[in-house]
Amino acid sequence: MFNFNFYTPTRVVFGKETEYLIGKLVKNVNCKKVLLHYGSGSVIRSGLLGRIKESLDASGVTYVELGGVVPNPRLSLVREGIELCRKEGVDFLLAVGGGSVIDSAKAIGYGLANDGDVWDFYEHTRQASACLPIGVVLTIAASGSEMSNSSVITNDETLEKRGYNNDISRPVFAVMNPEITMTLPPYQTACGCTDILMHTMERYFTNGGNMEITDAIAEGLMRTVITNAKILVDDPDNYDARAEVMWSGSLSHNGLTGCGNDGGDFASHLLEHEIGGMFDVAHGAGLAAIWGSWARYVIDNCTPRFAKFAVNVMGVEPGKDDMETGLKGIEAMEDFYRAISMPTNLKELGIDPTEEQLETMAKNARIAAGGPKGSAKKLEAEECRVWSNNKRVYGNNAKVVIFLLHTGLRFGELTALKWKNVNLEEKDIFIVENSPIIKNRDINARTKYKVDETTTKRKSSERHIPLSNKAIEILEYFRNKYPHESSDHVFVAENGSLVDRSNVSRCLSGMLKAAKCEVQEASPHDLRHSFGSELIKNGIDIKIVSELMGHKDVQTTYNIYIHILKEQKVDAVSIFNR
Repeated sequence: MFNFNFYTPTRVVFGKETEYLIGKLVKNVNCKKVLLHYGSGSVIRSGLLGRIKESLDASGVTYVELGGVVPNPRLSLVREGIELCRKEGVDFLLAVGGGSVIDSAKAIGYGLANDGDVWDFYEHTRQASACLPIGVVLTIAASGSEMSNSSVITNDETLEKRGYNNDISRPVFAVMNPEITMTLPPYQTACGCTDILMHTMERYFTNGGNMEITDAIAEGLMRTVITNAKILVDDPDNYDARAEVMWSGSLSHNGLTGCGNDGGDFASHLLEHEIGGMFDVAHGAGLAAIWGSWARYVIDNCTPRFAKFAVNVMGVEPGKDDMETGLKGIEAMEDFYRAISMPTNLKELGIDPTEEQLETMAKNARIAAGGPKGSAKKLEAEECRVWSNNKRVYGNNAKVVIFLLHTGLRFGELTALKWKNVNLEEKDIFIVENSPIIKNRDINARTKYKVDETTTKRKSSERHIPLSNKAIEILEYFRNKYPHESSDHVFVAENGSLVDRSNVSRCLSGMLKAAKCEVQEASPHDLRHSFGSELIKNGIDIKIVSELMGHKDVQTTYNIYIHILKEQKVDAVSIFNR
């Protein structure tokens, strides 16, 4: 257990109709004039802003207004707010909204209380010494900004998204009425639940210290959010579920779940800030899209925590070891994201970053972090680029790459492989079919895929191939993960379609680049050649190699790998030089 300092000065006023208490709460701060800061017209249409004004009027508190806050709040509006508040003599900020509005209000507070450009704080070139007092009327359960010391602002000129943490910005009070959140669209509710979970998981997946009570609080919080998020999918007006999620949001980010550990990982948040800044995606959705890839990338360095999470939070049955259990937990979390309509990769998020964009995001993430970032595993800039690429590098396509490398199959043979020709007990597969996938276009110019299933190229291509332990592991994964009743094919995706050659090719190239290999572009068929080359280099008889690869005859094998055989001959006669 590490030493810790837990500081939470925010007064929480929680429950139905609590917005009517705003006037009294603000008056108790002894301010002269309030800035009412909010986002879109929803707070106006719902009548919330009107009720707040009535409460302020009744308490004799004067105010000015500044709306227009958008998701990923903009620096330009922050600067506008600073100018307005100075002109009007504002000495208290009231944020009416969710995380974006609160973060914008905190930035305005920094700008009013300090000289110079407010962006300096978010670039970490200097520290704020003060912040105007802030109150919150929360409308979205998500960010936890209502009790946290953090804020995130997007520079709309440079498209950089940066966070800044300072305890002086913690709100004086937070008014939370769960009823207000009932009008949120389902997508916004799901994004909020995801953000709450991520704030908790970022502090949970750590290699630096732990406390039993802190872990128990975090695990209970995550279970609560998962349970109630599912309830809200079908029953969005459920007050109790809204209340559980709203209070969880505050507890997830007020520092409580970081007590006794090293404060957490937050690498996922760091990279999502770059994605959000560049592509302006919803914060919660961006976090969901990258989490699975981050988790699989760091699990080797934090295996016991992932296993504990899998059992205590996701309720999975323990596997043969912590690694298997942890991977089950990751899959279960991704299943939950799908259940609430959250993306689990960048494609589902609706973006497809270029290599140049990935490099830019990785570079900016390193600058924002001031160096390596993380606790479960410290990530360098290049590593950020790798796992940000998500399923293009680390996912099902990567499993296909490894299987091809361990079996020497032609790609058509892989797509044709059926479970009836897999014998896991005997640890082999029987190759008898070849299935090239033909792309056609229909009258509406949409791409259609036709599977041209045939027998193998020749009789010699029919063969039994013994399986390595890794190949068996991959087959078991696909059997357990995608038990499609409509198809007996082994290598299928969640929608039942066969794996796509172009996706596997892109994945392979990404893996080669990530590993900084000399060769950075390759095709699935190149893996077949690598399989044969490795067998010959390790002294396997060429006749056996020929049979495993399904060549027409030994001469074909000899012709393909003659360069390796020549090298072996040179090595053989070199003994006479000793």
